[in-house]
Amino acid sequence: MPDPFLLIVGVIALLCVVLFPLRLWQRRRHRYGDASDEDPPAPRG
Repeated sequence: MPDPFLLIVGVIALLCVVLFPLRLWQRRRHRYGDASDEDPPAPRG
């Protein structure tokens, strides 16, 4: 069994490696305004 401290640090490092590209992708998608994120325009009339 590895040292619990190293196990926790390894899990945190793995999460950072996995989640960082997801954050960049979400930020890039949100910045350019994906149509699915916006509310539909209100009907006029």
